[in-house]
Amino acid sequence: MPRIDITKNEIFEQWKSEVREVIEDDDVAEALRVRKALKMVLDKRESELAANPEVAAKYQELLMELQFQLFANTKDSESLALIQEHLVDALSIPELDIMEKIRRKIFYIEIEEEQISFMIKLMDALKKNMQQFGPKPLNINGKQYPATIQNWILDYDAFPTKNSKRANIDTLNYMSKSPNPGILTKDQREDLIKILEIFDSLKNRIAEYNSSPISGNIEEAFKGFNLAYLMPGVVLDESEVKKLPIDIPNDTTRVSEKVSIAIPTEVAQKRVKPIVPLVNLQPEVKPLNIQDVLRQGGGLAATPVVRPPEKKPAPVPLVDVSAQAEMAQQKEKAREEEINRKLEELKKKIGE
Repeated sequence: MPRIDITKNEIFEQWKSEVREVIEDDDVAEALRVRKALKMVLDKRESELAANPEVAAKYQELLMELQFQLFANTKDSESLALIQEHLVDALSIPELDIMEKIRRKIFYIEIEEEQISFMIKLMDALKKNMQQFGPKPLNINGKQYPATIQNWILDYDAFPTKNSKRANIDTLNYMSKSPNPGILTKDQREDLIKILEIFDSLKNRIAEYNSSPISGNIEEAFKGFNLAYLMPGVVLDESEVKKLPIDIPNDTTRVSEKVSIAIPTEVAQKRVKPIVPLVNLQPEVKPLNIQDVLRQGGGLAATPVVRPPEKKPAPVPLVDVSAQAEMAQQKEKAREEEINRKLEELKKKIGE
């Protein structure tokens, strides 16, 4: 069987057709198979490719295209490198939806904090992209700058907007009113819009995360917060919560990770009144107030139960008081039944 010359253009086109078909079908498993086969061939023909550097570079581009197809399945460092070094190349592949690949990568990250961390790194990689994009330098504040992805994003990010978060209308305003996009061809303008959409999507999501109550607004995050969840029996109202010494981090790390709450001694000593147990109820015990229990933390298990001190029985009178005793027992029994009924209702509410 004759040896196939992979440096011939028709052989390269066969490989290219195979790669583009995999990307169009969005087939991850097939992309892995084709990439493995192509790398094996290129390794075996290393000497031939060394003598034809232009052909070798074209094959490396095919491997890069397969890497973008596998964007969601690659290591974070490899994904970031693709955005920083090969984004323009990826935009030239009509079968490749780079925005969808990025969304899928982020979706596969299960923990939200790790999602945001990756998005910050991804936006940073985008800002550091030094690939040339456009035939002429950019005019930014009266000075000439190379037409790199980095400078396009700097120019766009500085473009005025009335919105707190950039939207499609801001991209259209930039493309129509800024002088720089005018140097691009129609296809390049469409590609630039894709780049700016990626940038806006990342920036808006990061800003949304940082402005959420639990990550940035301490007063809102702890509004109405009940420390009974941290210290059983301790209940603070809103004014007391605001007095807590809360240490707020100065970075974008979530409050739940870095905020420390030093609970003052007087707060730690503030305990709710214990619920009187149903055992050995005395006639003078008042009926249980359900609303008070709900205000005290919403749970019976979290509240310390203190048994009243035992009292010595009173001397039995010599007179016949059986009628009075029976009436008192009936009242006591009715009171206990009412308390039990209310407790059952409370347990049902807690269970819901």
